[in-house]
Amino acid sequence: MIEVGIIARQGALEPLHRRALELACPRIRIVGAAHPDVGVLKCVGAMFDLTGDSLFTDYRDLLSALRLDAVYIAFADAEQEPALIASIRAGLHVITHLPEGAPSPVTPAVAEAIRATIVKVAWLTPGAEDPAREAADGILQFVHYLEEGVGDYPGKDLAPEIEPPEPVQPAFIQPTPCLRSRSTPIPSLAAVVDGDTLDDVLATAREIYAHCDILELGPRILAAQGLGVIEDIKERLSNRLYLAQWTGEANAADQVHALLDKGADIVAGVDPEDDAVIAQIVAVAREQGGMVCVHLSPHADVARRTRRLEALGVHIIGVTLDATGLNHGIHSKNPLIRARQNTTGQVAVTGPFLPDHIHNIVVAGANLILPTPIDKATPPDFVALRRQIHEAVAVIHEGMETD
Repeated sequence: MIEVGIIARQGALEPLHRRALELACPRIRIVGAAHPDVGVLKCVGAMFDLTGDSLFTDYRDLLSALRLDAVYIAFADAEQEPALIASIRAGLHVITHLPEGAPSPVTPAVAEAIRATIVKVAWLTPGAEDPAREAADGILQFVHYLEEGVGDYPGKDLAPEIEPPEPVQPAFIQPTPCLRSRSTPIPSLAAVVDGDTLDDVLATAREIYAHCDILELGPRILAAQGLGVIEDIKERLSNRLYLAQWTGEANAADQVHALLDKGADIVAGVDPEDDAVIAQIVAVAREQGGMVCVHLSPHADVARRTRRLEALGVHIIGVTLDATGLNHGIHSKNPLIRARQNTTGQVAVTGPFLPDHIHNIVVAGANLILPTPIDKATPPDFVALRRQIHEAVAVIHEGMETD
């Protein structure tokens, strides 16, 4: 079920909009509304059992205050465009009606906003026979598309063509265009190397060097030797990317600057869920030519947060798969699938992977695999994992060729 906010403008909510939303409510949930007239706003709130803290006189407050998946813009005229663009830039899908008399709702400004993100816009065009039912059917088609990533929805043909972005990532991390594609790349494999001394880390790294593309420096070595150890290790083990973590959010941008300055190629950290902090981190990384990986928290709304992080310029979305997700395969509620369906960028997945898990992870579109120990006595088997990655990609390509 997706959570939707209503943006209305003049007069009461028209019967068409109200009835269409009511009919679609088994698959959507109305969680907020915006209308400039307080009296009308209260009426809209009463229609959908909304309380005062989910009602706003300015739609921009609705977009920023609530955790929405999509918005329903309940008017179709020239005033639609500002609300449409603001919603897209907020990382939200949009359901609206085709403006009356407009040759196309996709103005240059709207097209530019859509191209800058991956959100979708459904333009409903109900006929005269039963417009509310037809609009509801269009909403449900759109919901099905958002949840499953397949099918058509009203106005899909109006979406501007989006050229694949130029790769900004280092060579080891390759874009995944879609699930199960002939162009499915070989995901990168990363390993954490840690210890109290530089010799300890180098000994560990050399054991797995041939099997991993990315080496993540652990907290012990960074604490014991300082950030300069990144440069020391890169001098001894070249032709690999190096990842380092920032911790907390109080001075995250300063940490990112220092890590990149000392040679890290990728900086990573847990999502602070503060867009201002993320924007600062991305700006620093852009200036220094590094990449940013943001790991979503286990309780995050993966689809919504992934879209928002991409809009902010994050290069890699990190998700964690626990034992349940690994043992039950890939399904629509799996965080890896949800992230992959909501970003055109890179997805990193971490968890206690066994070789048997790798096929599903590759099929689901992971770009970067960061295995964690099964337990303290069982470190990841990088030789087996690398072999399974290559075998999974080969099976996918072979299957597509025979389809």
